[in-house]
Amino acid sequence: MTHLSAVPATEMEPECPNCKRKISHNFTNHVRFCERNNTLCPKCNEPVLKNDLENHLKDDHKHVFSF
Repeated sequence: MTHLSAVPATEMEPECPNCKRKISHNFTNHVRFCERNNTLCPKCNEPVLKNDLENHLKDDHKHVFSF
């Protein structure tokens, strides 16, 4: 699975404008790294590594039909 793990956060912590996660420390460094390396999946709106987005879309969002 290519989802990024979330760290428990308090309401006082700022939210990353890219991945929408609450950031407990090093906010500026996180945002810089996040914007370079992560994107939100257009289907599930979860943060995914940019390099893994294609696989995420194929593997995590493939339609499975059972008859």
